[in-house]
Amino acid sequence: MILSTKTGSLSQRPTSYLLFFSLFLIFSSCKTSEPESYRSAAEQPPLPEPEEEVSAPAQPLAEPTDIDSLLQSMTLQEKIGQLFVSPAYGRFTNSKDPQYLRLKRLIENYHLGGIIFMQGDVYGQAMLTNKLQDYSKIPLWIAQDMEFGAAMRISGTTRITPAMGIAATADASNAYLKGKITAREAKALGVNQIFAPVLDVNNNPENPVINVRSFSADPDMVSFFGQYMIDGIESEGVMATAKHFPGHGDTDVDSHLALPVIYHDFSRIDTLELKPFRETINNGLRSVMSAHIAYPNISRNGNLPGTMDKSILNDILIDSLGFEGLIVTDGLEMKGIAENYSPGEAVIYSLKAGVDMMLISPDEMAAINELELAVERGELSEERIDRSVRKILQLKKEHGSFENPKVDLQNLSRSINTPVYQSIADRIARNSVTILKDSRDIFPIREVDHLKILAIALADDESGSTGTSFARELRKYHGNVDFHVLDLRTSLEEKSEILDAADEADLILIGSFIIVRSHQPIQVQPEQLQFLRQIISRPSPSALIAFGNPYVVRDLPNADAHVMAWSSNGNQVRQTVPALFGASEVAGKLPITIPGMYDISDGLEFNQSNIRFDTPESAGMSTEKLLELDMVMQEAIDDSVFPRWCCGRDAERRDGLAAGLRLPRL
Repeated sequence: MILSTKTGSLSQRPTSYLLFFSLFLIFSSCKTSEPESYRSAAEQPPLPEPEEEVSAPAQPLAEPTDIDSLLQSMTLQEKIGQLFVSPAYGRFTNSKDPQYLRLKRLIENYHLGGIIFMQGDVYGQAMLTNKLQDYSKIPLWIAQDMEFGAAMRISGTTRITPAMGIAATADASNAYLKGKITAREAKALGVNQIFAPVLDVNNNPENPVINVRSFSADPDMVSFFGQYMIDGIESEGVMATAKHFPGHGDTDVDSHLALPVIYHDFSRIDTLELKPFRETINNGLRSVMSAHIAYPNISRNGNLPGTMDKSILNDILIDSLGFEGLIVTDGLEMKGIAENYSPGEAVIYSLKAGVDMMLISPDEMAAINELELAVERGELSEERIDRSVRKILQLKKEHGSFENPKVDLQNLSRSINTPVYQSIADRIARNSVTILKDSRDIFPIREVDHLKILAIALADDESGSTGTSFARELRKYHGNVDFHVLDLRTSLEEKSEILDAADEADLILIGSFIIVRSHQPIQVQPEQLQFLRQIISRPSPSALIAFGNPYVVRDLPNADAHVMAWSSNGNQVRQTVPALFGASEVAGKLPITIPGMYDISDGLEFNQSNIRFDTPESAGMSTEKLLELDMVMQEAIDDSVFPRWCCGRDAERRDGLAAGLRLPRL
């Protein structure tokens, strides 16, 4: 099947390219419409290595580092500094920038052990890593949050569907590939440790901070998919970190803002929250991140945060579960800790509880000084410091940091966001789409049945631009889409226009872009909700697509269709919209319970019935090879081997040549 397009965007592309693709589609028997059979991660073909890697300049061979000798040669302050990991932003920074000078001072004068990179870009982070490594006597340990792929923090890298969407694919090999691609990009950028996966069991719909970051409300599913992601990460020589011990899934308070308190007893958390941690520890898990949550019914220390509680970390994690790896705090700047304890107190309590590595202290210099005084007065022993420092130094040795801590800048363009990685991320996003309800047979949408679509982007911000990618993708498949944004700045006049459009529409699509963000609510605002109820009361059928918080369907239970898309990221939107029009198969299964509405494993199935606008890689082809072929054909045209009317730009205006595929412009 070959589609024409009304957008005009294909008219500027070489016809030779489109002809080749059209012929391929005709003779490939629509291979993309066939459902994929399950294969375990162990049966997955190896991920292709980036091609034509440039060899880095030879590094001088360093003498093997003897950790015991190194530890014995270090001063107390040098040892203490190794426990701390400070934040940095991976983008261009002037050498006189105050934050840069502060980092330099922490490294040179306070012997900082590591860096956790926040937001940044590929080259900015890589170059800053190399500059900071130059200042450090002992190589820095580089860590980063990468729950949604490296693109969670680094623009230009591969973004992959959140954990809950991964579980919705019902294919654990997707968790493995997510971990492997993420780790491969992390490693190319000099990152040693990834703070993922989340092993919290998201069994509380009101949880304001975990939500789609968790795989499931079922501890067995969390264990299963979490282990596959860990395996994928570790297969590339990068350390995975399970978080947030002993469980952050059943809270209704954001620990960035306050200290959550969970009153469950040990028998409850032992059978639910602890299960994913126990199983992954038994399989060799090497690092755990603690939770800033109080558990008064399983602790001897009342409302002490779990990060600082010996009953939680030493007694349960180390003694009961037998964990011997690296224990890392969640960010110590979070208000659940920082509003109740000084920087030094937080670190001293954490060390006593069993923690090895301190993330994002609100004042590293003060904390280091307080900790040094605590050792000098006998509150903590130097041997306790040594135990954690030895773990950290040993990890640096195992990861080759002493030999070559720097990023190879020459290979980044070949190692990051390759067409293969992006094609896998695209497929996973498509496979995650889950349709829970379609009471009026809306899907697949056909233009002949719904001549005019009203699309509304529901947002909890004031940008006015949220959801524009939703409208853009809808217009690829339908010629009459009226788009409006309903956000916190929408005026009464704009709302009146939306109501008028709803009266004229044959189909109403509401894309919810209410996502999980720290310091932000995840519910629909009451005024917005009242207005949306007016919209769906119109006689035309309506569908709610959740590009973010999946529990939003509880707010609009009377919508005629409910679709889960898991993320508001532009690529997730691009891969979701085709499913609405039958341009990709739908087989996603819900990995959570939505009380009173849907259960785990619910999900309707639809076969592919339309052609999708997509990349050559989605059809098993190579953009690079097709570009080479296009150049050959262009040379043939220039040499008059082919008549220009056959393959030149005049032919592009002829009907029927625009295959439904997204091709690069030359």
